[in-house]
Amino acid sequence: MRKPIAILVLLAYLGGYIWLISLVTPKLASAHAGIQLLFYVAAGLVWVFPLRRLFGWMNANTPPPE
Repeated sequence: MRKPIAILVLLAYLGGYIWLISLVTPKLASAHAGIQLLFYVAAGLVWVFPLRRLFGWMNANTPPPE
C-alpha cells in the first residue's frame, strides 16, 4: 500500500516543482549563459533531495533481494 501512495505524492511533488521552475525560467531569459547553465544543472539535481525520505519510507518493509 505504500508504493501507490508514494507514487501519488511523487507525481504531485514533481508537478509542483516543474511549475515552480517554469515560473523562474522566464526571468532568466536575459541572464548570462553561464548563469542559465548553473540554474538548469541545479534545478535538474535538486529535485531529488527532498524525496530521499519518501523513497526510504516507500521501501522500508521490502525484503532484501536474494
